[in-house]
This record gives sequence, C-alpha cells and structure tokens, in this order.
Amino acid sequence: MSDLKPCPFCGGAAVIEDGENFLVRCNTCHATTCDRSSERSAIYEWNTRTPPKVKPLEWDGRDITHLGSTIRSKGWLAEYFITKEREDLFALYWGEQNGVELGDFKTEQQAVDFANADFKRHVLEALA
Repeated sequence: MSDLKPCPFCGGAAVIEDGENFLVRCNTCHATTCDRSSERSAIYEWNTRTPPKVKPLEWDGRDITHLGSTIRSKGWLAEYFITKEREDLFALYWGEQNGVELGDFKTEQQAVDFANADFKRHVLEALA
C-alpha cells in the first residue's frame, strides 16, 4: 500500500481506485485526482496537491462597542453578522441579520475566527 497524504480539502483519508486507469479519492468529501495511467502518477498528483487558499471574510468596519451594535461581512457569497448582545457576549448569525444563529462568543475576535472557519469550510466543500 502507498503513503497517501490526507485530503487537501477536508483532511479525510484517501484511497486508490483502480480500473482501466488509476485515481485517488477522498473517503470523506470525495475529491479525486484525474485518471492516470499508473498508480504511481495518481499518488504523486494527490500528494503534491495544495489546498486552495480561501480569502478571509472582510467586515464593514463599524464600531461594535455599544450593546446592540452589529458588524456585517462584505461579499456576495455569504453574509455573516456579529451583534454585541452584552459586554461579554457576541452573537454570530449567518444569512441575514438575526438569521441562523451560529453561536455565542465571549469576544468579537472569537466570533470573527469562527465565521472565517465556517466560510472556509463551505468554500472547500463546494470545491471538492
């Protein structure tokens, strides 16, 4: 058996599929290489793949120091909103303001980090 690296998109385990040609497929997100004439070339393609870089969300830059104030991510692909609900509570929403709540966080930065990780996960899943 060969040494296949984890999936560059989701980190899942990969397997070699052989038939008329060879390819490597992730068991989790089903990302694949192109068909190759040899197992060795399919493994090489898989192991040298680099994950795509996902640009972090940009935020509208408003000040959210006051209770009830909100910042919004900029962009057409996805919208995230962070609302300061208490001094130590920032609520993160996806889709529209007061839409689907993704969680409560102690700091604005924790909410931003979670939103960026969630956005990256969605983009990488769409590419797989």
